[in-house]
Amino acid sequence: MAKKLSLVLIFLMIAACAAVNQSPVVDKDGLIDLIASGDQALEANNVAKATEILKTVLSARVFSRLDADMQQKAYVIAGLAAGRAQDFKRAHKLMASATKFEGTTGEIWYLNATFALHADALPDAAQAIKKVAVYSPEQLRTDKGQRLIWEIVRRLGESDRTQVERLSLIETLYQTNFVDQYGIQPDTIWVDLVRQALTQKNLPRAREIMTRIESVSALLRMKVDDRFLALVEAEPERFELASAARRTSSSLASVVDENPHLLGAFVEYGYALLEEGRFDKVLADADAILENIAAGGASSYDDTDESLAWVYNHKAAALRALGRWEEALVVMEIGSGIKEGKTANVSQVINLAAHYVDAGHSEKALAITEQFACADHVSAYGCLLLHAVRHSAHLQLRDAAKARKAFAYLQEHRAVSDRVWLRAILLEKDFDFAAALLIEQLQDPDKRHLALVDLQNYLPLAMTPVMQQERKLWTQLLARADVAAAIDKVGRRLNLPIYSVPP
Repeated sequence: MAKKLSLVLIFLMIAACAAVNQSPVVDKDGLIDLIASGDQALEANNVAKATEILKTVLSARVFSRLDADMQQKAYVIAGLAAGRAQDFKRAHKLMASATKFEGTTGEIWYLNATFALHADALPDAAQAIKKVAVYSPEQLRTDKGQRLIWEIVRRLGESDRTQVERLSLIETLYQTNFVDQYGIQPDTIWVDLVRQALTQKNLPRAREIMTRIESVSALLRMKVDDRFLALVEAEPERFELASAARRTSSSLASVVDENPHLLGAFVEYGYALLEEGRFDKVLADADAILENIAAGGASSYDDTDESLAWVYNHKAAALRALGRWEEALVVMEIGSGIKEGKTANVSQVINLAAHYVDAGHSEKALAITEQFACADHVSAYGCLLLHAVRHSAHLQLRDAAKARKAFAYLQEHRAVSDRVWLRAILLEKDFDFAAALLIEQLQDPDKRHLALVDLQNYLPLAMTPVMQQERKLWTQLLARADVAAAIDKVGRRLNLPIYSVPP
């Protein structure tokens, strides 16, 4: 009863002092009680109340006399409250204060990284993730942790000013033996360390890093780029892509066996099977999973919310590769209706619209795009894809005015994706413009690898008439002398013994 009475008095003091814009006089025990009350308010999702209580705590004269762990707890609660209120700059500032105490846990560094990312404080986010990698690496081996890392790495790569921080973060992940939740090497980022070593003419260091690179996508990126030529010539057998595809799928088959309760393990395995061209195997495994779930076996998987839609995605990709296009569209419709967590499955819905265009069903594609505005749950890239679908569909329907409107949006937002922008220009049959853009990409050290990967000759997949026509445009572009010369300056086009994995 005495403690309850003291809290009542404290809140009355807070209210009275707020009226005259003063900080209340609260002793140490009173502050500890307030911190507990703020924690309870946050647990009850009363963000406003928690925020006000913690503002009082942090501004109190005796706050600095609290034990360090209690001060840190107050900053963490205040930061979480600010984060829930989407005041990310304040959340980052408060969580940064929480990390200044000795013995800060990896969990607090993780929260700091999250809020720093949302506050666009990218160097701070990188530093915080480095601390997590050292003190609490298991937090980075979750699905959420993976997404946080890749988003920070991606965002750091968008500006020349943050390249040092990006490479430093990747080096820390490398030194702490980071792998994903399935024990798979994140070798697409190790490629950047290889490139750095070769730039420094340190071939032994490059070859040492290469021992961790396994995926076909990473090996392909290096095989076609002259910046890695010394390494490719030193270890040509390592760059045999068909062999690499077989090794990868065999390794990931073991991952599936070791994680029968995780659909995400099958999703990773499925990508490797698609690269290898084992489409019937993807189809059979996806069907077995879906039949199990339909028979009431959903509880045997721990990640249906996050991964079930991607099982449908793989099944549809296998059907398309086998030329069973209409069946694939039906599967995609089902998959696109599955929510990702608690939000709409926007990425696969837009993907469905794109494949309707490829199948020549332009009206259906446009009907899907009308479900979305470039607002809630739609990223900048998603918005670009929406307008790319509209552009393609309106061209098919010969609606020049609406096609121009969509094209204008793509032009205005071209920085979001050079790939999407180049495709739109090509569909307009403006080969001079398309050639200039592709050459620009090839000359840009940070964009070159995507351009080189896109222009390789992969094993042929089944294509619709619409896709065949688009392929002819691409072939015509690559046949130009200026494009061929630009390619020869930085890399090479090869006939590859693998398939380009469908999205």
